[in-house]
Amino acid sequence: MPDALERLTPQQRHLLTQRFGRIVVVSDMSWGLVSTTVLEVDTDDGRLVVKAGRTPDRYIGREISAHERWTAPWVRRGRAARMVYADRATKLVVTEYLPGRLIQGTAASSCLDVYEQAGALLAQFHRQERVVDEGYEALRTW
Repeated sequence: MPDALERLTPQQRHLLTQRFGRIVVVSDMSWGLVSTTVLEVDTDDGRLVVKAGRTPDRYIGREISAHERWTAPWVRRGRAARMVYADRATKLVVTEYLPGRLIQGTAASSCLDVYEQAGALLAQFHRQERVVDEGYEALRTW
């Protein structure tokens, strides 16, 4: 799947090669809904996921911030991948590969336990910090 790497910008490919050396695409996990390319790759550092945005992308920076600030409790429990490399300027984030699959369209999408797990993870996430928006109530017009 060498052509999958061609969807990355030259700068993104350069940074990846500089940081990880050998990069072999295992699978293309992109959804095709946005301009973001998501690749499962094999490197000398092991199996990783490369997420690369293009010029109009506004989400990679937020994802990098989330990894820097919020995902640690999930990473410790093996419920989120650890970020191993990021470059905001080139819209590039690389994480460890965390095995799993989407539940959409599978029997698991009807399993209550899946949603209980997701709820527990969200509760853990929201316990990290509490922020009161003083102007929030004043903005309501109902």
